[in-house]
Amino acid sequence: MPGLVPEILDAVCLLGAAAWPVLGLVVGLLVLRLRYERSRRAAVGRELRERESRYRAIFETAVDATRAARLRSSGYAVHTQLIPRSITAKNRLLLASPPPEGL
Repeated sequence: MPGLVPEILDAVCLLGAAAWPVLGLVVGLLVLRLRYERSRRAAVGRELRERESRYRAIFETAVDATRAARLRSSGYAVHTQLIPRSITAKNRLLLASPPPEGL
């Protein structure tokens, strides 16, 4: 690759003024390709972040359901409630009260 640049420059010098439009076209195509690759990478990154967010929400819901089931199986009365997202992003509330004494 290092020897390629001097060869290209020599060819441009030999061709003279006719080579500049061709080089401009090649550079333009390379820039377009780089922009396309950059936008494609950004789109893939956004999609991965969205998927991760969805899977995280599913996982956290499953963890809360498991906790509630374990508390119920231990005799606790379990209540769930949603908190507005404006207060907290983790908007689920899990309340459990112990079983009554003497049962």
